[in-house]
Amino acid sequence: MDSSSHRWKQEEDRKTQDDLESLGYLVLRFSEAEEEHQIDDVVGETSYAVESLEKNIKLPPT
Repeated sequence: MDSSSHRWKQEEDRKTQDDLESLGYLVLRFSEAEEEHQIDDVVGETSYAVESLEKNIKLPPT
């Protein structure tokens, strides 16, 4: 989660996000306002992303 103090680092943040995504990570971004005033939406979107990823994971047979 990025706060307003991170706004000046947008280019660096984009590179970090690109690097993480190239390794297979999903990056979710929320504004500080969303975190403060719409936390239920943030939690809902995060839960939905996790559930979606879990459905796409194919576990090896045991």
